[in-house]
Amino acid sequence: MTDNTQNCPGNLGWDMHHEGHSGYLAIDIANNNLAGWLVSIKPDVVMFMLGTNDSTGGHSTDEVITTYTKMVQQMRASNPNMKIIVSYNKLLMCLGPYANNSAQVDFVIPLTYGNSIQSLNAAIPG
Repeated sequence: MTDNTQNCPGNLGWDMHHEGHSGYLAIDIANNNLAGWLVSIKPDVVMFMLGTNDSTGGHSTDEVITTYTKMVQQMRASNPNMKIIVSYNKLLMCLGPYANNSAQVDFVIPLTYGNSIQSLNAAIPG
């Protein structure tokens, strides 16, 4: 989303406009940041890996899934054709309808982690 290239080689051959926020909570992004970012940046593709900090910080799986749903709905409202890629904790899979037809992601890229994250993984449809 932004030109965040300070730790990257000069020319990698792809668009370097992106944004990353280590330590952020999905709940905070959904409630405080995402709507503004979508208005100002107007992305075609969004890839996010969120929920780990929420889950390990004591937020329930239901809270994180509700947050994911809110984020995907905000993204689809911003751009119905946006490609949404979610990285979570397990195996690469394609995620079909997410909650309803107006809120679906295009891919899920899983990773591995502890028990609270495994609970979150199991709750993500796919």
